[in-house]
Amino acid sequence: MAKDADLAADYRNPALYLIRALAELEDGKYNDAEETLTAVLNLEHSRRGDIIKALCLRGTVKFKLGKTLNAGLDWRAVITIDPGNQTATRELLKLVVGGDVVGDIKTMKESKVSIEKRITPTLPNEIWEHIGRQLPTTDLRTCLSVCQTLHTVALSLLFESLTLKVGVYFNETSEQGDRNLTRTVEILEKILVDDNFASSVKHLSFHALGQTAWPRVKPLLLRCFPRLTGLVTFRWYFGVAPEMGPDVVQALTKHVPHLENLHISGKLFRATGIQKFRYLRELTITGFDQSKLIQKELRATLVNNKQSLSRLTLATPLVLENILTPETYDPQVLEHIHLWEGCQVNLRQATLDTIVPAVNLQSLELLVSHGKNVSQFFGSNEGVFPNLRSFSLATDDRNSYDWNFFKYVGMFLKDRPALERLHLADRLDAERLFDALRLALPTLTGLKALKVGPGSLRSMRLSHALNLAPRTLEVFSIETWGFDEDPVEVASLFRGFPHMKTLILRDVNDTATGGVATRIPTLLQQEAHRKAKRAQAVKVLEEQSSLDRVGLGEVVFDVHWLAARGNTSRLQLELADLSKLYDCHPADVDDSDWVVQLR
Repeated sequence: MAKDADLAADYRNPALYLIRALAELEDGKYNDAEETLTAVLNLEHSRRGDIIKALCLRGTVKFKLGKTLNAGLDWRAVITIDPGNQTATRELLKLVVGGDVVGDIKTMKESKVSIEKRITPTLPNEIWEHIGRQLPTTDLRTCLSVCQTLHTVALSLLFESLTLKVGVYFNETSEQGDRNLTRTVEILEKILVDDNFASSVKHLSFHALGQTAWPRVKPLLLRCFPRLTGLVTFRWYFGVAPEMGPDVVQALTKHVPHLENLHISGKLFRATGIQKFRYLRELTITGFDQSKLIQKELRATLVNNKQSLSRLTLATPLVLENILTPETYDPQVLEHIHLWEGCQVNLRQATLDTIVPAVNLQSLELLVSHGKNVSQFFGSNEGVFPNLRSFSLATDDRNSYDWNFFKYVGMFLKDRPALERLHLADRLDAERLFDALRLALPTLTGLKALKVGPGSLRSMRLSHALNLAPRTLEVFSIETWGFDEDPVEVASLFRGFPHMKTLILRDVNDTATGGVATRIPTLLQQEAHRKAKRAQAVKVLEEQSSLDRVGLGEVVFDVHWLAARGNTSRLQLELADLSKLYDCHPADVDDSDWVVQLR
């Protein structure tokens, strides 16, 4: 009590708290020192310098108490506020290296004696790489300056994925196109002169957004392929032009014959020669026409990679049953099949019948517009694919409506304890979709992630379905064309799921977020919509304090990151600047891949 009274008397001077904490630290009263330093951080009038000193000292105290993880968080907070702080940087390096680091941290110039004193990590590089994959980019950059072992690991992780763009999207300016071109040329030139950088690149994505700059980029790209010795993934995204031509394919097959993942999209198929690859594990073909050229090339590619191909995605207007035959895939190897029908050719039962022998199939994703064509497949193949872990089905069968379609889907999904991720979407009739859920959910005992896309949502329907869902559910996402209740009320339906970590509610019709359109006119500026989203997001956060991630409309943020910033009032202040939130902790929920990484 005496101590509390003294502190209350000194509240106007944070420096007195720091002096008291230093005295307690010298006397070995680490717990008291931690409390005193925490009091400094809670003062409303503490200056930036006082906060930095308090965080540094508290990190030291926590380290002496054995709280190494919490100590690291304090030192990282110091570096966030003051990137040039050598004390915090040195302490963080000590945590990573396992010993004292002697030398000038700012310039990283160390004497020979200090290098000999440094404790070198002795774990295999594979273990350090696994650890590094869990770190954010900022920490990986710090690892570049720790030691040669961690420098090599961090370098390979930081630059293993590169994205090149030529041209602009339809909503971008010419200045953005110039920046895209300049950055692409700089990266390609870096690959040509830096062997370490080139060998670190494992995944290369090329966005063809314009024909004008392609003549300048093409020679550089072709010259880079011989230097990309570690390349395992190549993706060609067709935006405007050009198509991936035979010259690019020839350079890839000649210099990167070990390529494992290939993604090609376009309108007119010109990528002749891809059948020369022999080690493809993943193949994605998107777009194109129904020409015999692509059909012949694709079939030959599947045959030549039959022993290694485990993931196949076809989103083309091709007659798929002419490509997917027992001769083109190994039922013991193929694990992931994604079939998206084209605008002219419908997915038929004959196509799905060809994949029934795939006994090791783990992921099946289908996009269909004629449910009657595939209803009998689901109704007559309830026991196939016993190892299925992920299933996704989206339909818009307004031209061939089949009331029993999702009933068959529900029967197909029953009694699958291995299923972890489920996605069902129906643009026309939410009742059909929830019929499938009512049939399947009680038997899906291992389900962890569920995404539904009903045409419209009635909370009562959703409540009945959730009552049948297993309590193991960790991720739930819903995309609908209208909520009948406030999103906060919808969020309250998930209180009975103790493991729920991610909840995303999205109203496609609403430019702000579900339940807000009735209170905010459509013609308001975008900032007004953002404010409405933030207000709803705070309510959902208060309703679902156990979540890791919350989303409403387009606002998706990490709850634990926000909660660590302070109490509810401070949380609202953080939400007041959405751009800052994204800069500090960008959301990692991507609509193109709805499956959130389960923890």
